[in-house]
Amino acid sequence: MSKDSLWGICDTNGYLLTGYQWEAMGEIIDELIPAKKDGLWGYISATGEVKIPYQYQKAENFNDDLARVLTVEGKYAYINRNGDIELSSPFEYSFAPSEGFICGVMNGRYGYCDTEGNIVIMPQFDMGFDFSDGLAAVKFGEKWGYINGDGAYAVTPTYNYASDFSGGFAVCSASSGY
Repeated sequence: MSKDSLWGICDTNGYLLTGYQWEAMGEIIDELIPAKKDGLWGYISATGEVKIPYQYQKAENFNDDLARVLTVEGKYAYINRNGDIELSSPFEYSFAPSEGFICGVMNGRYGYCDTEGNIVIMPQFDMGFDFSDGLAAVKFGEKWGYINGDGAYAVTPTYNYASDFSGGFAVCSASSGY
């Protein structure tokens, strides 16, 4: 709920619980809610209590007990629910953890590290998506394919586009259609 460009938290009846005090907020899908105050992000509870201090340029929701943050130094890191940095990303830009991997960009190429920050699939792809159902869609040249957790092609790049797998299926585009 917002008023005068500030956000607050209300209950399911629309009753305001916190007052309007945040410049921005993440989704309320967890007991730790990303919230921005005085230009920095931290994490609050549903009652507005500060759980992790405002200290980041960006903060996202938790996924697999880690949340991606952008430090004031401009580095991506992943914090635990206590606010401790579990790992600093080896990439210039990185995404949320997915199935034990973190997709990231280094020198314009996509690769993957594990949740300890070790690069396990060298940056070599023109684009890459998160792992889903054990595979990640990657673009090499003009074509998309899928790699496994070892970085080997499970499906060689032959598609014009490839989406994430879900339940054993993925949407792909070939010259003949989807």
